Amino acid sequence: MQKHRQERLLTAVFLLILFGGFVLFFLLPKNSFSADEKRVLQPAPKVSLSTAANGTLSTNVESYLADHFPARKELVGLHAYFDLLCGKNGENGIYMGQDGWLINTPVKPNPINFRQNLQSMRDFVQRTKLPAYLMIVPSTGYIMDSELPQLHEDYLDADLLGQAKEQTDGKLQWVKLADQFMDKSEEEQLYYRTDHHWTTASAYLAYASFAGSNGFLPIGKDAFQVQCSCGFYGTTYSKSGFWNTPADTLEIWKNPALQVQVEIREDGKQSVQKSDSLYFPEQLKNEDQYPVFLNGNHSLVRITNPKAAGSRLLVVKDSYANSLVPFLAAHYRQIDMVDLRYYHKTAVSALVKQDQLDSVLFCYGLDDAVNDSNLSLLA
Repeated sequence: MQKHRQERLLTAVFLLILFGGFVLFFLLPKNSFSADEKRVLQPAPKVSLSTAANGTLSTNVESYLADHFPARKELVGLHAYFDLLCGKNGENGIYMGQDGWLINTPVKPNPINFRQNLQSMRDFVQRTKLPAYLMIVPSTGYIMDSELPQLHEDYLDADLLGQAKEQTDGKLQWVKLADQFMDKSEEEQLYYRTDHHWTTASAYLAYASFAGSNGFLPIGKDAFQVQCSCGFYGTTYSKSGFWNTPADTLEIWKNPALQVQVEIREDGKQSVQKSDSLYFPEQLKNEDQYPVFLNGNHSLVRITNPKAAGSRLLVVKDSYANSLVPFLAAHYRQIDMVDLRYYHKTAVSALVKQDQLDSVLFCYGLDDAVNDSNLSLLA
């Protein structure tokens, strides 16, 4: 009898939650964007005979319900923590590590794509005859292995970075990062705990390593004014559902002696966004504060520094370079940053000729270096 009462009570609670959820679903306003997940939410489905016939109506209705169900954030978190308790750490691509670290699971390499990306770089360098440098940022899990959960998949960084160095040898100069990062990982926070990017301190190490490869002296740390911004939650936090995770602190290292002009261009738009700063503080009001560096990702960002004695650098990049290039801006008269995910208007080799660029740096996180397919557009 007692068992039947408990079952009826559980059923009643479940139906009450379900019914209450659907009532609230119709009453509550709908958001178009999820700041936590950093993505556009499914809009209301369009009902028509054609969408009903081809099956998209039912798919869109299901996605709309999933995206706008009341207390969705709490339910997603509940599911993530339930999976964690069941021993499914990393099921959604993010490990809950030690000390509040949320770390991407190891990259699943596409060997053919990786070889093609490296060949695309070699071909571009051979075609343009530019001195070239390759900087690949190791993954968080490889460097911060002490913060990983006890059970985790192996990180293949050593093998993949070795392949990249070997296959570009003689064409691109390798910028060493992994050993330096390993040495410094216990002294400084080199990656964000809630995001896949490196920290500004880590970008400074990369800048110093690049300076050594390129024959100029890096500016000392004491020349920078450091501004801190609390409350930063990044991509691993957004994807994980582990909402009860402490926020990161993001640092901006400003060089008060540096005076630059920044132009941001987008494919298909005539207008040019101009700024006299490498940093966009309005982005610090958002939960994802990383776009404070150069206002995020764009097809082409041009930085000019008339007082620099150096030459003109092309940076072919993903988002890791956004916090690195502000350090480089002190040393180059012009830097053109090209993001091949968005830059499709003209061939990059034409840009090299037009802007008289005289060296190139490829800067990518390991995941993009291995799996991004846009490097095939390099021409």
